[in-house]
Amino acid sequence: MRKIIGSFVFVNEGSGRLKSTFRNNGTDQPQIETCQITNKSSDLNGFAGTYNSIWNEEDGNATLEIVQVDNSKFYNFTWTNTETNLPKFFGQGMLFEKILVGCYWNTQLAQFIQTL
Repeated sequence: MRKIIGSFVFVNEGSGRLKSTFRNNGTDQPQIETCQITNKSSDLNGFAGTYNSIWNEEDGNATLEIVQVDNSKFYNFTWTNTETNLPKFFGQGMLFEKILVGCYWNTQLAQFIQTL
C-alpha cells in the first residue's frame, strides 16, 4: 500500500448528513464523500460524532469519527475499515465559516511520520 496524503472540506447538510469534497496524491480530480451520523445523540447541526462514510474508490467505505478538540475550532478525524475495524486514515481540520477544512493521511504515512 502506498502513502496517501490529501485534503478535504466537509459541509454539514443538516439532519446528521455531511458532504465532502476531497483530493489526494492518488486521485486525478476532486472526489465526493458522503456521511450519515450513527450516534443520534450528537448535535445534528455540528460535526463531532460517528458516521457511516462512503466514497467512490475501491474499498471506499468506513466508519468516520470526528472529535472536537477542547471546544475549539479544531477537529481530529479517524476513518476505520468497517470489515477489519482497523484505522484506515487519520486527519486534522479546523472550522472556517461553517466548513471543516483539513488534511488526511493513511496509516502507511502515519507509520512513516512516527519514524522521523
